[in-house]
Amino acid sequence: MNEIAQNELNELLPARSRWGTAAVAVICILALVAAWFVPPWLNPRLGPSQSGALYFMVDAPFALAESEISSDQRPATVLGADDLDDARVVGVWVTHNDQDAAGIQRAWETVDGSVCNDTGCTVSPNMWRPSDGPSLIDALTRNGAPLSSTEVPQKIGPGDQLWVLWQITDCTSMNTSGDLSSTTVRLRGLFGLPVHRAGLHFINPDNIGAESILESGSCPS
Repeated sequence: MNEIAQNELNELLPARSRWGTAAVAVICILALVAAWFVPPWLNPRLGPSQSGALYFMVDAPFALAESEISSDQRPATVLGADDLDDARVVGVWVTHNDQDAAGIQRAWETVDGSVCNDTGCTVSPNMWRPSDGPSLIDALTRNGAPLSSTEVPQKIGPGDQLWVLWQITDCTSMNTSGDLSSTTVRLRGLFGLPVHRAGLHFINPDNIGAESILESGSCPS
């Protein structure tokens, strides 16, 4: 291509502008910031509050974890929770008010077969105990637990309660020190893609150590 043709071609191209390049860079940076701070469409997060609870089923290999969700939680969709090395997730659900949360706790206490008085709690003889997750969920429902669904996905929002039902599979590998460990919850992200978020204040069976689990009678025989 001769010099004249090259000059004519250059005249057709838009002139470069430092301001234009800077504007494009700023737009890209703002897009990245938005992707990080604007849940749940781009980057959903789970914001547990500082409160939570873990319930063991007496003489059965189950534990039920409850996590109170922060009042600042943006609406999101829960897809599930990940297994631990020594406990398998058999149910995940969300309650949206304190009354339903209390109903699940009452049902759990009824199913576990313990009788409590001023001196402590004992296990009732010949009490039927579920041996698998689905049977336990059915028993909770029959005992009045407001479980309209334990199937995910489920919506979660400010002030809700997130529940995870664990079936303990191996007490020998439980965290013997009781150091705080994290439960990973899967949320729905952009275009339906799953996003993994660690629930920093979500209590799981590893959080209290192997000794407490052994004392509760919840280890598999």
